Amino acid sequence: MSATSIQAGADGTLQVAGVLDFPTVVELCERGAALLGGRPRIRIDLQGVERANSAGLVLLLEWLAHARRGNAELEFRNLPASLASIARFTNVADLLGLE
Repeated sequence: MSATSIQAGADGTLQVAGVLDFPTVVELCERGAALLGGRPRIRIDLQGVERANSAGLVLLLEWLAHARRGNAELEFRNLPASLASIARFTNVADLLGLE
């Protein structure tokens, strides 16, 4: 299992990798919020996420709230099936751009 990380890709998309769970999301939330600042349009690619639970969903919702406070548009790409399932079950799928 690799370390959890968030970093800007060559095209400016933020790449998230690793595990999104209770031990990892607090630090990742802070690092992600710092990278979100000052951008009018933000893409977060979750293709590198190996595993995620409800803490990962809370992380995405926090980043979404942070972006909205800054009047930025946030788009999530390659949402893991586990997060999509939890989002649908908790009725927040529309917030994440899921149909």
